[in-house]
Amino acid sequence: MPVKKVEPPKPAPAPSGPTIQLGAFNSTGIANTEWSRLSRQFPVLNTLDRTVTTVLSGGKTLYRLRASGAGAVEACAKVRAGGKPCNVISLK
Repeated sequence: MPVKKVEPPKPAPAPSGPTIQLGAFNSTGIANTEWSRLSRQFPVLNTLDRTVTTVLSGGKTLYRLRASGAGAVEACAKVRAGGKPCNVISLK
């Protein structure tokens, strides 16, 4: 019986265009729930590519909710104008 070769998971594609951060949460589930809520409140977010990335901060894993694309800076301004946190970030 032939053995199937298992391919390792491919890394997430690099964001294209400006990137914004909408928060950092205790789990991917919370980050995804927040995306659902924010994208309903601010439909312009639906034009962007969403990602959730992990970061270790103070010995704790956090899940950053980010979005990227051509309209990210303008979307972030609308989110902030609506009273929600949003930051334009620079990826290097």
